[in-house]
Amino acid sequence: MSGAVRLTTAFAVPWLESDVVGPEGWLSELRAFLLSNAESLRLRWSPEAAPITFDGLVFTRPDLLSLPDAPIRALDKLFRQAVLRAVESLSGRPSGMDPRSLTFESWASIGKSGAALGVHNHPMASLSGVLCVDPGEEAPGWPESGILRFYPPAFAAPPFPGEMRSPWSARSFDVAHRAGHLVMFPSFLHHEALPYKGERERIVVAFNCRFAQST
Repeated sequence: MSGAVRLTTAFAVPWLESDVVGPEGWLSELRAFLLSNAESLRLRWSPEAAPITFDGLVFTRPDLLSLPDAPIRALDKLFRQAVLRAVESLSGRPSGMDPRSLTFESWASIGKSGAALGVHNHPMASLSGVLCVDPGEEAPGWPESGILRFYPPAFAAPPFPGEMRSPWSARSFDVAHRAGHLVMFPSFLHHEALPYKGERERIVVAFNCRFAQST
């Protein structure tokens, strides 16, 4: 005869959020910089190739943080500080890390009506983040317009009979963009951007961060 079944949680997924604080007017300057330089910064497989567009989204190349322009230098500093604070929050102690030791890939995506990005994750990175520069416009009748949707690690596993209750449910987790809002998450988490229905450009900057191996 079976004994009592004890239920507990074996694993947890960290989720981090921040409302960024930069120099006055910095977010507007970043928006203006990205829009005015979008064409020259567009992602290409090679310098001679045509620009790449995914489902209506325009992507910049992933070395955005290497640019010398003032809005990007402020962005680089913000991302490094945010990642170090994330590490400290997760470890419960000062990180002692040099911000310059962090390796980043970072890119902007600019989308108009219909822009979307299918389910994906960010392999070969430790921590990823998405900063909303401009959420675009609300779309009446489309409450999920531009939503960033995250899935639990085992979302593709065969389902249990019935639905498990929280926190073991396999339901997705939605994030509505707002200007200056930064979310950070383990890079293995699958997520997608639902179709954006507004007209004004929706602009986000994403990053992948890797940590140097200690010796």
